[in-house]
Amino acid sequence: MNNRPYVSVVVPVFNESENIASTVQAIEEVMSKTGKSFEIVLVNDGSTDDTPARIAAIAAEDERVKAVGYPVNAGRGKALRTGFDAASGEFVASIDADLSYHPSSILDLLAALEAHPEADFAIGSPYMAGGGTENVPPLRLLISKMGNYVLRGMMPGNFRTFTGIFRCYRGDMVRGLVLCSDSKEIHLEILTKAIALGYKGVEVPATLRGRKKGKSKFRFRKTATHHLMYAMHERPVAIFGLAGLAMLAVSIGLAIYMLVLSASGEPVGNRPLLLLGVFLGLFGAVMVSIGFVSLQNVMLRNEIYKIATQNRRISQKLESIEKASKAGADVPADD
Repeated sequence: MNNRPYVSVVVPVFNESENIASTVQAIEEVMSKTGKSFEIVLVNDGSTDDTPARIAAIAAEDERVKAVGYPVNAGRGKALRTGFDAASGEFVASIDADLSYHPSSILDLLAALEAHPEADFAIGSPYMAGGGTENVPPLRLLISKMGNYVLRGMMPGNFRTFTGIFRCYRGDMVRGLVLCSDSKEIHLEILTKAIALGYKGVEVPATLRGRKKGKSKFRFRKTATHHLMYAMHERPVAIFGLAGLAMLAVSIGLAIYMLVLSASGEPVGNRPLLLLGVFLGLFGAVMVSIGFVSLQNVMLRNEIYKIATQNRRISQKLESIEKASKAGADVPADD
């Protein structure tokens, strides 16, 4: 018998004392109207204010709220991984504690997954047609748009938004992923590994809103550096290969120019452009070679992802069988 909730809503929480009660209330109001079972997983990411006490009090009064966490702040990635492990829903949604996306939009993500049975995850996107933003600080919005535009050319998947937390996954998929990131690059890691494993996603229009209470946790330099480094790590051929091809193209152009000059009787042996062309040709060939080797490494790593995921699912299945055996219940059937 399957007693798991229809959806688990995972909420990473760090110093959100002003928001947490209203956040839980807003999520419950939306989800209660569906008539389907749900749980809210609040993950205390080492808060230093009275957030842990507030979470504990809410969980003690409401059986639909599950409180998990750890004492030292580790980052959004660690919080999401902790929440995913604790979530038992058929679907698992993730949303910010400051409700930068309204909880009613969770229903849009769920509807998209229900309407597209071939899809394994849904991304809430403010940057696709139908999406939008409200009261987001202009500088932060510009940085976010530019970052996602750059990532669009470096990350797999034909999406408009890669860095947002607002998503919904099929529970078995996200619980089966072997995730490692502790910081915000976890959003890129999830997409990369899901696509490498053959999972499919859909993008759903959503509205990103500016924070009303509390202090923003956004740190441009740290976030941008992590995202770009992760993207380069996943798509090195986009850097080395394209740069190498550009150098080779310039080298060939210079070579043709030198040949034209030589054919017209101009001496070219002592021209700096000749040396530059040779240098660019050699360095470009090296860069292209590095790009191809890096591509092979990425393909090999994707195979390792698949093996690690299979091992994780086997381990989860064995744990489920052991728990069912100890409880004297029926052994759960394979999904």
